Amino acid sequence: MVALGCKYSRIYHLNNCATVFVTQNEDLRRNHYHYLPECVRNYFLFIAQKCREIMVQLGVTQLVDLIGCTDFLRKSEGMTTQQNKLDLSLFLVTAHPYLGQSLYCTENRNSPLVRGFMNNRLNKQVIPYVDTK
Repeated sequence: MVALGCKYSRIYHLNNCATVFVTQNEDLRRNHYHYLPECVRNYFLFIAQKCREIMVQLGVTQLVDLIGCTDFLRKSEGMTTQQNKLDLSLFLVTAHPYLGQSLYCTENRNSPLVRGFMNNRLNKQVIPYVDTK
């Protein structure tokens, strides 16, 4: 996404893409990035296909089965003396969830309609200064 020009604003669910190329607004798509939505779609299709291929090789049927699983990871030797001094063993410890918790998000994080409370609050504070220049 970044290679295609994404600014990674995390506002896509609001139809407010900062670089316009994943917006659903047809006028913006037609006038600006008419080819990029297909590039983005193809990129994600490729990523999904590659993930499926790797999962088949590992014998895993669901992506969530890999979350916190370190059985498939192995430490490789460093190419320099400094790299060989690194102790990455803590990254190879299998994660266990806290009691009553999950290792991954199981709830919706963004409400379908963000009301912009912080934006409204900031606008009220800034408008008097903008008006008085």
